[in-house]
Amino acid sequence: MRSGSKGSIYRRLALIVLAIAVVGLIAVPFALAAEPTMVVGGLVHGKCYSGTRTMAAIVAVPDPSSTAQPPDTLSTTQATGDGFFLMIVPLPGSPATYANLTITSTALSPALADWSALFSTGTSSFENIPGGAEGVSLTMVVKNTTVSGVVKSAKTKKAIKGVKVTVGNKSATTNAKGAYKIVIGLWPATKYKATFAWKGHKKATTTFTSLPGGSRVVNKSLK
Repeated sequence: MRSGSKGSIYRRLALIVLAIAVVGLIAVPFALAAEPTMVVGGLVHGKCYSGTRTMAAIVAVPDPSSTAQPPDTLSTTQATGDGFFLMIVPLPGSPATYANLTITSTALSPALADWSALFSTGTSSFENIPGGAEGVSLTMVVKNTTVSGVVKSAKTKKAIKGVKVTVGNKSATTNAKGAYKIVIGLWPATKYKATFAWKGHKKATTTFTSLPGGSRVVNKSLK
């Protein structure tokens, strides 16, 4: 899974800073006239073994004074597929109560399906600035997929010891029972290859679909 280039990331960040500044100028009169507010914007990323990529998410600022579980929110919005979000956050109560605020993100698929069970929650904090603006970055880490199986000889049907199995950037070697296990953070709903290398034989591969937070059994018979 390739991450975005540094140039494109910097361009997105520059656009975010500009958007925050513009919306901040609009929000200041409202902050001075009524209940204090501030503008918060930024990018949401998902992280797997191969790096990070921007992604859609639900972004929320929990109300620190709320006793509900889960807590009520001061503001909620949706980050686009490019990970961009912008929100106006009301700041009721005394400034001391809201001196440092938390912002969270929960993952959505490109089709906006709920992926929260497949990723950690992204969390960051920002300073209470009535009438001001703040930029934040949120990263959600994909849960591990456990890939395991048994490698046997196609001819003898017996387990093979010493086969190197590789998935992504991780490898394992089969034991005396031909078994292996690899735990790795794979992007959801994505096809990956398990590669089997045995001394004196050609490499073999098997394709499987990732399952963050779960297991995939990938057995192999080698000729």
